[in-house]
Amino acid sequence: MHGRRILITRREALSTAAKVAIGVAVAGVIAGVGGYYAGTMLKPAPPTKPVRKKVRVAVFETGFGTHTISDDVLWGCEQAEKILGIKVEPFDVNMFKREEAVTALSSAAESGKYDLIVGCHDGYREWIEMLAPKYPDQLWLCHDAGAKTKNLSNVAYTMFKQNEGSFLVGILAAKITKTKIVGYLGHLDIPILHDFAEGYKAGVHYVDPSIKIIEEYTGDPLDATKMKMYALHQFERGVDVLFVAGYLAGLGAYEAAKEKDKIVIGVDIDQCGWYPDHMVASMLKNVGLGLVITLKNFIEGKMDFNGSIYIFGPELVGPCDMGRGNCRSRIAKKLVTDEIRAEIEEAREKIIRGEIKVPGAMSWDKYEKEAKRFSVTI
Repeated sequence: MHGRRILITRREALSTAAKVAIGVAVAGVIAGVGGYYAGTMLKPAPPTKPVRKKVRVAVFETGFGTHTISDDVLWGCEQAEKILGIKVEPFDVNMFKREEAVTALSSAAESGKYDLIVGCHDGYREWIEMLAPKYPDQLWLCHDAGAKTKNLSNVAYTMFKQNEGSFLVGILAAKITKTKIVGYLGHLDIPILHDFAEGYKAGVHYVDPSIKIIEEYTGDPLDATKMKMYALHQFERGVDVLFVAGYLAGLGAYEAAKEKDKIVIGVDIDQCGWYPDHMVASMLKNVGLGLVITLKNFIEGKMDFNGSIYIFGPELVGPCDMGRGNCRSRIAKKLVTDEIRAEIEEAREKIIRGEIKVPGAMSWDKYEKEAKRFSVTI
């Protein structure tokens, strides 16, 4: 199927409030679409294919309870059980330790208990691509993958366009900087982290090409002390707004912003409540919500494998509510005007319509051509 994206048209899906609503009122919370960047709200409809019964899914992630993207995955596991009536077993296993991760994935496959085994993020993608040929009867999902390097008959991929969401927070950074120097700080120096950076830089320069951008990587997703040192150094060089894609290490950068009274932008989940006077927004990926949507399609028999790719775009990925709704950022209430919100929303719509093409560091043109379409009703 040619170049189709997964579409979520309900903007409330970007907020914590909407996530709560999904768990409370199952029927009709989110609708998927039937076209390329177009869609309507739908009421729950019977699946087009027979629903699998007593489906069991294993989900592998790293770092539950750390207030990072991992907790959003855990939320998605919990909501999938409540909404879909399936058994979802989350496993917290360190993806950065090869032996530990490979052993855990192999054990799950050998148990024969799971209709689907999910590995989250690019760390697990590497191990799944290695193991899937050994277990040809087991279905695998690389959720939030940063690449696809093999075309395997029993593997599917979901990808999130973090470059497009980062473009939108880049607009925000450009609108609120006073020094005209903004920063980006990532953990590992890898393509998916570069993808955040490329989108962010493009968003900044969409507003003002003269703004200077300092881009750095610490090389460690877990070392908060090291990331704090990098952040302090950026602040010393004039950065007054810093976008941090730091995983667990990101907490160090947030502490640095608090110490130096600077502004930071968080990532993956709404982190504004931790540093409400210094975090103006978070760039949400909504991987938990994406997991629920993906599993919905899986149990309805609407999901293909054979190396199939499903892409989530800016209908799901982008800034949090920036001081409104459930977002607890106090600094956003002061800095983010209605005009800024309108400009960000206008850019989002232009991306959706194809009027803005956001650069990235992943093979998006290739993946878009391969991507298949989800039909979603939850």
